[in-house]
Amino acid sequence: MSNGPFYQGGCRCGAVTLMTCHAPLATGHCDCATCREVVGARQRVLLLWPADQLQLATGVDELVSSRIPGGGVAYHCGRCGDSVLAEYPEEALVELGAETIPDVPLEPGSDDTQEALFVRLGHRPIVEP
Repeated sequence: MSNGPFYQGGCRCGAVTLMTCHAPLATGHCDCATCREVVGARQRVLLLWPADQLQLATGVDELVSSRIPGGGVAYHCGRCGDSVLAEYPEEALVELGAETIPDVPLEPGSDDTQEALFVRLGHRPIVEP
């Protein structure tokens, strides 16, 4: 049992839910074509966790997968179509859009290490001045 933060979220229809007791490893803003398409906006806020720190609580059978740049697999809800997460097995990381778990506090993520990590995963990070 963790005494740290507890965050829960998922897709819009509630068929898929996720939870974690950890703060994200990295946060960032991306304006690559894939991220813009997913959220229908000019940029997407991304959250990264080590794969062992994020758990699918419900809806594993509802997930539909597709390959994405950076060697990852994206999963979306088969019922509502929401993008739920992306998994990067070689990096042992899981990525979520901030809209998936909205209560996570967003810490600035503009250091060189985080930026390089997002680039390695196929994103185009926006570095805030």
